Amino acid sequence: MTVMDRRRPDCRRRGSSHAAVLLFASIIAAIGSSATAQQAEKFNPTDLPNPYRLEKDWPTLPPSMNGGHWGEVSRVHVDRDDNIWVLHRCFAVEPPGSAVCLGAFKQYPPLLKFDPSGKLLDSFGTGLLAYPHGLWVDDSGNAWVTDVNDQATVLGMSTANAEGVTMGQEVLELSPSGKVLMTLGKEGVSGNGPDTFDRPAGVAVAPNGDVFVADGHTPNAHNSSRIVKFDKTGRFIKAWGHTGLEPGNFNEPHEI
Repeated sequence: MTVMDRRRPDCRRRGSSHAAVLLFASIIAAIGSSATAQQAEKFNPTDLPNPYRLEKDWPTLPPSMNGGHWGEVSRVHVDRDDNIWVLHRCFAVEPPGSAVCLGAFKQYPPLLKFDPSGKLLDSFGTGLLAYPHGLWVDDSGNAWVTDVNDQATVLGMSTANAEGVTMGQEVLELSPSGKVLMTLGKEGVSGNGPDTFDRPAGVAVAPNGDVFVADGHTPNAHNSSRIVKFDKTGRFIKAWGHTGLEPGNFNEPHEI
């Protein structure tokens, strides 16, 4: 009993010392957290070294193409040979944000190919697209482009092609020389079935050749928001997703 009585004060002292250590550690942690928060508030990502620089006048456009002046650019893709493909809206700027390859701009090709130095190597697609949107270049060097147009006229201009068919609602596969190899969807026809699109916004091609299309640029006629999958021959495999916030659904799939 006497031994235990003698140890109790020691235990209390050790307990008090331990509590003091914890209190001190908590104060230090609080001070550290406050300092870290202050540093975070002062931190500006743009203060970091920037390894990139603007390449003025890259890439080079020939004067014959809209005087060498760009309009709206939709997508840029780098292929296996490090060439740069640009899908643009034929140098047009109207309507703002949704320019179309119509009127005076219909004469220009929507797809341009540059080497890494910015030299124009090739251009094609004239008269094929009204509202260019999505771009992908596959492992074979073929370019896949989407046309989200769903209007017969835009700004009073007809969106019909040389055959009189309204352009849009389709995905085109083009060879490196610009030849149409395959068409997915029905030109000028909206729908959400296995062979129609409702404003296809984006396209991507897997290494095995499967094609994935983000379908449902808003607004669209059928309230579509889905992903559509095809095999390399263009055969429909499956589609999934509807407009909604639930898992598996989408709110305007825009790119893939």
